[in-house]
Amino acid sequence: MIFDDDGYYMASVLAELMVAEGRETWLVTPAVVVAPWSEYTLEQHVIEQRLADLGVRMLVRHTIVSVDEGEVVTRDGLGRCDRRIACAGVIGVTARIPDDDLWLALNGGVELEGAGIRSLQRIGDCYGPGLIAAAVYQGHKYVRELGEPVDGDGVPFLRERHVIEGS
Repeated sequence: MIFDDDGYYMASVLAELMVAEGRETWLVTPAVVVAPWSEYTLEQHVIEQRLADLGVRMLVRHTIVSVDEGEVVTRDGLGRCDRRIACAGVIGVTARIPDDDLWLALNGGVELEGAGIRSLQRIGDCYGPGLIAAAVYQGHKYVRELGEPVDGDGVPFLRERHVIEGS
């Protein structure tokens, strides 16, 4: 059983892997569809159809309330019923933990100025794992702002907005 509280593609990919390994697979999510974030990338219906074609049993609008040896209890998000499902294990696609070990090591013990490093900043998964699109945006933003002076509001660049009277 895969419990997806993330809502993007990872749970569906893991479900495909489990099926490829010959395992009966359930995908349980509190969302009203599988992989709801993928609606923004126009992939949601394709993902759900592929899982259905592979025989993945999908249980939407449910959460896991208990895991015991050989059994999981799920609860309908509308509070209508609990369901007991036999399973050998649970994979959670849920909270993600940031990996800031490198930043901490560099920030805490290395002589940065002696190495010619004037500043050290965190971006991306150092704060918390995110979508690939978020990593691309943060990397682009960092490079765009690199070396730019920061104004009093903490904004390193000026964005002008022209207003035309009468509109």
